[in-house]
Amino acid sequence: MTRNPPQFRLPAALQSIASVASNILNGSLTADESIATYRDRSIQWNPKLNAFVSFCDAPFQKARGQAPLSGVTIGVKDLFDLKGYPTRAGSQATSDEIKNESAEVVSLLEAAGATMLGKTHTVEFAFGGWGTNGTFGTPWNPWDVETHRVPGGSSSGSAVAVAAGLVTAALGTDTGGSIRTPASYCGIVGVKPSPGLISKSGVFALCPLHDTVGILARSVDDASILLDVMAGHPATVGPEGPQQPSTFRNVLGNGLPGLRIGALGTDELLSASEDVRGLFEQAVATFIRAGALLETVTFPQRLVGYLESAGNIMAAESYRTLARYVDPEPCLVSEVIRARILRGRTYDNLQYTEMLEARTSAKKEFEQSVSGIDAFIMPTCIEAAIPVRSVDEGRIVTPYGRFVNYLDLAAISVPMGLSRDGLPLGLQIVVRQNDDALMIRIANAFEELCV
Repeated sequence: MTRNPPQFRLPAALQSIASVASNILNGSLTADESIATYRDRSIQWNPKLNAFVSFCDAPFQKARGQAPLSGVTIGVKDLFDLKGYPTRAGSQATSDEIKNESAEVVSLLEAAGATMLGKTHTVEFAFGGWGTNGTFGTPWNPWDVETHRVPGGSSSGSAVAVAAGLVTAALGTDTGGSIRTPASYCGIVGVKPSPGLISKSGVFALCPLHDTVGILARSVDDASILLDVMAGHPATVGPEGPQQPSTFRNVLGNGLPGLRIGALGTDELLSASEDVRGLFEQAVATFIRAGALLETVTFPQRLVGYLESAGNIMAAESYRTLARYVDPEPCLVSEVIRARILRGRTYDNLQYTEMLEARTSAKKEFEQSVSGIDAFIMPTCIEAAIPVRSVDEGRIVTPYGRFVNYLDLAAISVPMGLSRDGLPLGLQIVVRQNDDALMIRIANAFEELCV
């Protein structure tokens, strides 16, 4: 399927990180030209799409030389510290204090030559799946320029910026689906890595136990290049573009034959739309044709059970983390987000300890029940992006997100097709902790089969 909305086609020279690197090496493109194209597109479309909170000053100063990510532009979710700018976390309750240092992952990307183009919008405190923000505005899903549809949250602005080609890729965070949901709604790739793979230093916290730093990109190849840098494995530039001697990009092209893939059973798909179920059936058939060994899986608990348990921990930890913002009267935090955080005030230390013990037991139970299966596939969301006017903030966006964070797994959302209304839908590939390279391999194979 197409990786960009029809209105937002990128020039051929900017289709991928590898193409940018190759074009810079052969002299047909300069890093400054690449950055200028993205910045011009961002300035043109941001008044409509509202992807960016602000743009960085003089980005061209970091575009010199033949660094591996020269010409690559990154959108920075406004939870990440960026030197010289405040971190507002989508809230008017936070401080305007200018940060003296950037988040560690930002520094790693800049050291590899990437340019931070600007700060992108987020749901307030990253606590929401639709992507709405009543204070600073909800970014506009670029797949429908007539109707304001949800972008998915909480990495809303990052997903919109990537899908519309305003940046090469963007940083996001995922506490219960906050990278994968917007990736599905906006038709791009969203990676929620294993806990601990990428540093959270300098990133605004919501629920430290579940918070994960990840990436939104237009292809699995792009994501693999950036993940190696973000995980501390610097890239090098060769005649074919960035060359990675380490984990992720090396596994591309290894295919699916012989892998045991667990497909989510039909009883867990009942809440999904007809379009989602149909495309998921096609995805399963694609895996089988490619030589994977498919079997239906039933997890020890229903996904709504994991969702509820994860939500309780999110509430408990978010209150411990953010009480200083939600306790005062009058309060500057929006009522919807404040209520989600204040729910955590009802849990005492004993209840919180019991939550953690239940989580440990659930992780062991899950691992025992799926022994021998390499990865799991399921839809990312139960439906395509809905109009903003139809949002019910009390409704769960998707049951397929939080269990990944709750069980310390890794997951990626890749496009699996379009709904009958022409809106993108995502396939989620889930693996055990530290099987991130396998996840990238599977996602790349599926993506190549669907192009």
